[in-house]
Amino acid sequence: MTPARPSSRARGRIGALAGAALSPWLVACRDSGAGGSAGAGAGAGRGPLAPGRSGRMPPARMVRRVPLDRDVEVPRNFVGMHLHRWPGGPSSAPRFPFGVVRSLNYDPRSAGGGIHWNAIERESGRFDWGLLDTWVDTHRRAGRDLVYTLYGTPAWCASRSTPDAYGKPGGDSPPTDLRFVRRFVTALVDRYNGGGSRRIGCIETWNEPTFDGTQTWKGSATELAAIGRALFTSAKAIDPGVRILWPAFVDSLESGEPVPNLFKYTHQAYAKASDGSGGRGRDWADALNFHYYHTGKIPGASNLMDHQDSMLAVRTSLERPGWPIYLSEIGFLDGVGERYTVDEKVSYVQRWAMLSAAYGNAMIGFYSYESVTNLGAPKDEPRIADAIGEMHTRLSGASIVEAGLLEDGSVWVCFADGTTLRR
Repeated sequence: MTPARPSSRARGRIGALAGAALSPWLVACRDSGAGGSAGAGAGAGRGPLAPGRSGRMPPARMVRRVPLDRDVEVPRNFVGMHLHRWPGGPSSAPRFPFGVVRSLNYDPRSAGGGIHWNAIERESGRFDWGLLDTWVDTHRRAGRDLVYTLYGTPAWCASRSTPDAYGKPGGDSPPTDLRFVRRFVTALVDRYNGGGSRRIGCIETWNEPTFDGTQTWKGSATELAAIGRALFTSAKAIDPGVRILWPAFVDSLESGEPVPNLFKYTHQAYAKASDGSGGRGRDWADALNFHYYHTGKIPGASNLMDHQDSMLAVRTSLERPGWPIYLSEIGFLDGVGERYTVDEKVSYVQRWAMLSAAYGNAMIGFYSYESVTNLGAPKDEPRIADAIGEMHTRLSGASIVEAGLLEDGSVWVCFADGTTLRR
């Protein structure tokens, strides 16, 4: 998410959220024997369905099933948050549990840039790690996993001088020389992961790039693939186990659009783009990555399922079946979240987390702790904060056997330990 999303993004009229604000519900599955496979692939599981892998009938008619052909093991640090003004700023410390934090837009001084590349290396070769040290140390002490987003070309090495969305000259443009990317990444990984102590688990290759001159990238797919190569090779030279995430592409599937079309021009363009040194964009990541923002044009949780099915199709097309998938940002589109009640937002948060876990994502990154429009500001709204904390507690480390969307709009998950969850 950038400070302001382009007005060209779809902003539909909000429909009613069926079955919103259901009371908490946990029951035991009396029979967890194997049933029929849910199938696999984009769009699988539509229509009325018989009992699935759990062997149990859900409490209401299932209209769409998550395509599971094996149990899904949810990471212990699965639910993520973006915190922009804590630690060190005016926001209070979160009182709910979560397991992952992403660096983008952490800026407690509201100076613009926070811990982006151009805020750390304001002058060539001179690094100010103070704020990033605070961010890393605070969250690692709490046992959280860290995702650092490489974004923000410094003005002194930017190929363009026009301001980016943060008002920083050239922040969204390719650098004049890839040596500067390699030097920064080398310094970053050496500081936080050198000597066998890994504090940053993942590095993300840019935030929400497009190849049409909008959003946060004013370069080509080839130029971004070159950055991907420089990031990957430099980071792995110091810490071979650090995970490099695919660029955080974001777009919206709307009603009637074929599921595999999602990111047809961004994911595929990046995958096929030459890196200028004999490789392609697809060569320089360990995991897929995407963002999802609810536009309101398609009410309920089925739109997220469209996006998730599409990501499975993207992974298949890349011939990377073992790649994890990260949903590193999720929330309501600007101007949309205010139209829902708090109870409806709570239901969306719960259902998004349950579906994301059932699809096998490595992370769901709620955006953000302070944002009213994108999430309902869990900093100030305890019901949303409690919903996030509940999802972290209930989903982290769980094994999911079956999941799907019920006819009343709720999401149902059956776990391997014989319990179920419906929200």
